[in-house]
Amino acid sequence: MARPQLLEQFRRDPAALAAGEWWRVVTPMFFQDGHLLGTVVNLVMLALGLILSPRHAAPDTAGTRTAKRAH
Repeated sequence: MARPQLLEQFRRDPAALAAGEWWRVVTPMFFQDGHLLGTVVNLVMLALGLILSPRHAAPDTAGTRTAKRAH
């Protein structure tokens, strides 16, 4: 990390969150201590999610899953 002090400033801290620092809900997602390996793992998982999600979440536009109509 270019500025290691940011990791401490934006770390996950339940006590600070309870004290009203609501931004601590979001900031730990962007400031992780996994260093380069953590970044690589996160990017790989993001890529896999983007590749696989359209296959399962896409709307059925071809009508292949709809019930057959009675003639």
